[in-house]
Amino acid sequence: MWCTILSAQLACIEQHGRSGGGDWRPPVVASKAAQSTLDPNLDRLFDAAWRQGLPIGSSIAALRIAVVDAADLCRCADGLSALFRMRMAIGLAAALATRYGFLHGRGLLIISARDRSAILLATAMIAAAVAVLRTVSPSPWLGRRQLNACAYAWLQAHLEADDVAGAPMGPELRQLRQRELLLGVSLQREKRTLIEQWAKDQIHGGQRRVRRVEDLMPLWELVGVGLPMVLLVMEVLRQALDF
Repeated sequence: MWCTILSAQLACIEQHGRSGGGDWRPPVVASKAAQSTLDPNLDRLFDAAWRQGLPIGSSIAALRIAVVDAADLCRCADGLSALFRMRMAIGLAAALATRYGFLHGRGLLIISARDRSAILLATAMIAAAVAVLRTVSPSPWLGRRQLNACAYAWLQAHLEADDVAGAPMGPELRQLRQRELLLGVSLQREKRTLIEQWAKDQIHGGQRRVRRVEDLMPLWELVGVGLPMVLLVMEVLRQALDF
């Protein structure tokens, strides 16, 4: 998972920074082989901030925490999706086995128009349940498969402790900047705390969505597993009653 790889890279950079290295890149990350796997956009942002004399240690730590939280959210969401798919596969396998065993044993493999309609309806319900589950399942704000534009803007805002284009919390950061000018004191710590809290709020929102999906899982299993099973064995039930 890209989150795990990126978290390990950031931890290596953090450890190197605490050791007092002259460059922000640790020897492992600075090597030619390792640098090919390092996100070039992150490299550019960290290097530009380091050359400007900005403290990048706190931003690296904040990004690593956000990445770890995103990985946890992905595992929870993917676990629910995998559980649903497993139960759906078991239910459909049982329904198809029952259907084939009963009808084949009686030489009734011809599909009637009514049976065909039931099969199509079952397929549509399965597809709808899978699509809805995919839609409501939360994705980490950083991105599911790689860092997105919002993540880079968030990091740049944290590095500069100021509002940048595309970054969240823009109005709040601009208010803090005005307070800085008015009071004549630096509020960089407050800005970074605000940016970090926004990231935590996004993860908490995703966790709440995961819990809601868990609460609704019985309904999804009814629509995506239970009812399609009934439709698939409907012809079996009709033939059994006729016999």
